Amino acid sequence: MNRTSCQTTLRRWIVFTMQHYMVKFVFDGNYEPQVKGVLKKDARILDVACGSATWILEMATEFPECEFHGIDISPIFPLEIKPVNTNFTVANVLEGIPYPDNHFDLVSMRMTIWCWNDDYWPAILAEMYRVVKPGGYVQLLEPDDTLWRVEPEKQEVWKRWNRWHTNIGRDVHIGRRIYKFIQASGFESVQRRYMSTPCNWGGPVGQLCRETWTGLMMASAPRIARLIGYSEKEFEAECNAVVEYSKSVQGYFNFHVATGRKPFPAA
Repeated sequence: MNRTSCQTTLRRWIVFTMQHYMVKFVFDGNYEPQVKGVLKKDARILDVACGSATWILEMATEFPECEFHGIDISPIFPLEIKPVNTNFTVANVLEGIPYPDNHFDLVSMRMTIWCWNDDYWPAILAEMYRVVKPGGYVQLLEPDDTLWRVEPEKQEVWKRWNRWHTNIGRDVHIGRRIYKFIQASGFESVQRRYMSTPCNWGGPVGQLCRETWTGLMMASAPRIARLIGYSEKEFEAECNAVVEYSKSVQGYFNFHVATGRKPFPAA
């Protein structure tokens, strides 16, 4: 791995870790109350697209009698120093989840908005449904990438970013729709809620939001900046200007979480 690749991987790891703590703070925990009942002794939990695996590491510590698995296409999760009740596998969910049917009590997936095109969501949810046990849960958490209260002319770089992703088939407002994918996949008892996250104001969570957002953008700059009409230096300056303006008008993002339970077979 060359120096640039190492730097990019490190940036991604830092962003994923900050992102975890931001949404944990906003939602007051790592899981929704309705799924806690399945987090019992010998339960199996899967985190799809686990990234740096901070969610799994915390959950495995909180629930030491459960068994946790994480899959991701990039091996930035810990390979050696990790809790004994965790397992990680390099796998591409778009090619299927490498576990048998009815295997997990809970399947979680978070913050995958930039990972794949909109067309893949039904197949991913079908795979999640397949590997969840009857009575088990799926839990999804995604943002709606609208920066509220910031006038369009003050966030041109964000508009171009979102337009580029929309043009390649990604839904930048996917958070609003995750509950619909859960319903369409056959899960029942679907529940959802959203929380607003201040960007660059409102104390520590606002600072985390700023650092997460700018970290995401800076990590993507070498690949994306010129595609949307900026040099890397211009891109960085525009991103910093957006978050500074957000502070003055109290801009915010919304994050959405939704859960569903797999029904038991009819008697």
